[in-house]
Amino acid sequence: MPSENFDPYNHASLDEPNFVLRDSLGSLAVQILSSKNDLSQMSYHDMLCELLDIITELHNAYDRMN
Repeated sequence: MPSENFDPYNHASLDEPNFVLRDSLGSLAVQILSSKNDLSQMSYHDMLCELLDIITELHNAYDRMN
């Protein structure tokens, strides 16, 4: 459903909620990872692998919404 405050020709207008949600998935994934794990105890490899899993789950959930 389009937002009445969205105007693609006005850079100061609000973005569509779906765009904001989609663009926030990476930040959300990091928050989920940090809530599940002590990042200071994880290797970068493990962090990235788990982050990829979380992002994949979020993308799948996002796709099911649309």
